[in-house]
Amino acid sequence: MRKFYQTLGENGLGQRSVWCVHLLLRRILDEACREGLIDTNPADMVTPPSGEEPQLPRLRSGQIKRYLEAAKEVDTHAIFYIGLASGLRQGELISLPWAVFGKERNRLVLPKRWVALSERAAWILTQKHDRHPESQLAFLDPKTGEGYTLHRFYYLHRGLLRRCRLPEMGFRELQQCAGEVEL
Repeated sequence: MRKFYQTLGENGLGQRSVWCVHLLLRRILDEACREGLIDTNPADMVTPPSGEEPQLPRLRSGQIKRYLEAAKEVDTHAIFYIGLASGLRQGELISLPWAVFGKERNRLVLPKRWVALSERAAWILTQKHDRHPESQLAFLDPKTGEGYTLHRFYYLHRGLLRRCRLPEMGFRELQQCAGEVEL
């Protein structure tokens, strides 16, 4: 089982997720013991992986600015800046319609909440809208001229990290690091 947990971690599953897999397996195997299908629960013989995630690397404001500069070079600055500044999830970002942007109040009015925007973020969105006023979506992939897909967003984010020589991290983790600095 240790090898199985190690393989899950090597394939990109976080420590907390591996810990949840362990809990699920232990419960299933406990049930098999109660029903007499097996004598002992093999999950009881394995030390469960820690449920705590490792600490995120702390990024300096210069590193995040370098990331955003690299995004400018591939014409994706707006989506990544708004993503870092607003805390929107990737799915919300790639499907963000213009109808939710309240220019007069510098905010995004989403179905269940609203997100305040800085002056700079509102200015970037206004500039983006002026470039593509006919589009329903706020962000269009410069490669296809259509909305982003999650796969494309992920690919672009990973490419920007490599280009800037930043540690591998998910976009959500980068948002947390960016929340600690002024954009």
